[in-house]
Amino acid sequence: MVEENNNIMVSVICLTYNHEKYIEQALQGILKQKTKFKYEVIVCNDASTDNTSVIVEKYRKEHPKLIKLINKSQNEGGSKCLYDALSISRGKYLAGCEGDDFWIDELKLQTQVDFLESHPEYVGCTHDVLLVDEGGTKRRGQYVSWLSNKRVYKPKDFKGIYLPGHASTAVRRNLFLLEGFDGSFIYKADKNIGDRTLTLLWLNYGMFYKIKGKKSAYRVVRKKDAVNTTSKIYTLDKNGVLYDYNYILKLESYAKENMSLNVSFEYQKKNLFAKAVIKWLLGYGIENREVAKRIMNESGQKFNYVLSLPYFVGKKIIHKIRNAV
Repeated sequence: MVEENNNIMVSVICLTYNHEKYIEQALQGILKQKTKFKYEVIVCNDASTDNTSVIVEKYRKEHPKLIKLINKSQNEGGSKCLYDALSISRGKYLAGCEGDDFWIDELKLQTQVDFLESHPEYVGCTHDVLLVDEGGTKRRGQYVSWLSNKRVYKPKDFKGIYLPGHASTAVRRNLFLLEGFDGSFIYKADKNIGDRTLTLLWLNYGMFYKIKGKKSAYRVVRKKDAVNTTSKIYTLDKNGVLYDYNYILKLESYAKENMSLNVSFEYQKKNLFAKAVIKWLLGYGIENREVAKRIMNESGQKFNYVLSLPYFVGKKIIHKIRNAV
């Protein structure tokens, strides 16, 4: 729906980097939305080196009143891209779809906005997500370990790792329109990881609700084909556990100093401790043993962390089994 006035109900944020194989499907899913309100699309291209820029520019020219384009001259990371796009958003609500994911329901935005309009007690609304492979075909495994199954998602459900829904599912109130709101922590916390930071900030203003139905698709790319920086951190970098641990410490510090929430990060610290131990035992580098020691020593709960190992190892085994393809 394209008009010239500024009564924008939703700002859709599309972050993209080297998504030439996928970006058209992402944009088409956004543009096919059937709504009774106006929405805008803000695309942030983080200095792609493939043909992503050409494809995005083509769509911008075809929809000049609808699509805004931020073209980075150098790669700055997804979190800075996200912040820059949010900073110019005009919508009452915010939605997101990264360049390698896509929406599969033409009424997605309308359904979620209708819910939030009638439920002011919630700061955001998500839904279930369909997992697909590189070609967009449904995967046999439909389990994501870091997504919460709670319909009503509260601050206590965060635990430093769990999200109320995949990034492509969320529609949330635009806190950037609030006087005095400072969202700069989104990129200050980490240049690559933004979804957990965003969730933490928004939880300070309310709960999330997950409606039923799969309205978007999350494309799960093979490790060797991953172009997403965050994916590379967790799947290819032998120092990935240390990276995540340092990130969690930043979130924990920010929450204690700047938020009124009583959020615990112990669950994720124990999870990372177990991950480091497993990586060390499997021969992924002596660094992981040192990280495990550091996490355990800094916790002040050495005995509890050792006792938690079977639980988290078991969860990882179950995750592998449930998501086998």
